[in-house]
Amino acid sequence: MGAGQADQAVAVIQQYLPRRKKTDSHRLFVSQFGKPLCGRAISRMLARTLGKAGLSGRGITPHKLRHTFATHLIRSGADIRTVQELLGHADIGTTARYLHSDVRTKLAAVERLEGMLGAASDSHDRDEHQGDSPGPRNITAP
Repeated sequence: MGAGQADQAVAVIQQYLPRRKKTDSHRLFVSQFGKPLCGRAISRMLARTLGKAGLSGRGITPHKLRHTFATHLIRSGADIRTVQELLGHADIGTTARYLHSDVRTKLAAVERLEGMLGAASDSHDRDEHQGDSPGPRNITAP
């Protein structure tokens, strides 16, 4: 999730909160009676919304949305404890499932590492050419 998307999500939630039914519930989304929404109600609302958007039959489920939300948070650098709290997980191990590595995540890590190694190598090469570095040494064990 990019910074613009995160800002947009926050703006939508800020618009929703004043309209949210007054309740003691810690849940973000509640029914018109202030009670937490049940899974079936959320599924029906999502199906209706997907139908209006022309996205029916694409396999989009509340669970996939929740998983995508958590994955984007972690990829964007959110702390795992924060994600745990947002998802309401009692056990950090449950949240850790969202730390899975996919090809894109692995490639990004390799690119960052190559960038760091390339910068370190460039710096080392500069130092050698300036005579500031004694160069590599052969160290043997006694």
